[in-house]
Amino acid sequence: MGKKLIIIVLLLFLNVGLLTGGVYLLDYIGIVKKEVIFSKLPIIGHKLDSTKISWAALEKEELEKIKESLEEKLNALKEEESKVSIKKQAIEKREEELRLWEGRLAEKESSFDQRLSQYEEEEAKLNKLAKYYQNMNPREAALILENLDDLTTINILKRMKDETVAITLMKMNPKKASEISRKMIN
Repeated sequence: MGKKLIIIVLLLFLNVGLLTGGVYLLDYIGIVKKEVIFSKLPIIGHKLDSTKISWAALEKEELEKIKESLEEKLNALKEEESKVSIKKQAIEKREEELRLWEGRLAEKESSFDQRLSQYEEEEAKLNKLAKYYQNMNPREAALILENLDDLTTINILKRMKDETVAITLMKMNPKKASEISRKMIN
């Protein structure tokens, strides 16, 4: 009895294998669809069909997630690009303003340098004149200084030694000397 049972089980497996192989062959040829046949079987059909659906669904779901992720990244990049563009325009505007300011500053610096040069030249001339008047006879210096404008006279006297200024003012016309003295204080 044991040998018969083994032979029956082997024949049963052989038949199931032949049937399954036949279904796959017919599906390959295109005569029948294996999904339709296997779906009729309670255990195999359910597992086969749900597995196929799960993989397709999972693949589709994964592709959707990737697509959404890429769209989010694309939108973020577009937003960032917009921000960068706005900042770039602001920087370019600032650079233009800076160039204008630099130009104005260069003009003012040039003007200042010219005025400084003129001032230094005048200062040198006044110092030279003060030296001349310092070395002159106070009476002669007073006569000449009386004929100059008050500002020039004051600038020359400020560069001379105090004792020479005092003597020169004494030798000047008293009215002119008082005007010069009053203006030197202010």
